[in-house]
Amino acid sequence: MTETSPARTSGDDHSGTAVPFDVDGVLVDSYAANRRIWDRWSLHHNLDPAEPHRAATAAGRRPA
Repeated sequence: MTETSPARTSGDDHSGTAVPFDVDGVLVDSYAANRRIWDRWSLHHNLDPAEPHRAATAAGRRPA
């Protein structure tokens, strides 16, 4: 007779299950997909599609 872990008996065994989140593009170059989504969002809200990208690229920069 083998001993069963508490996780297995409760149905909470998630070993080997993972969802990677790569929001900074280190694992996958997601720039093009990110750009498409923000462009679509901007157009849906009647905004200039370039504006979210200008704001995102200006973050952290010092004034000239």
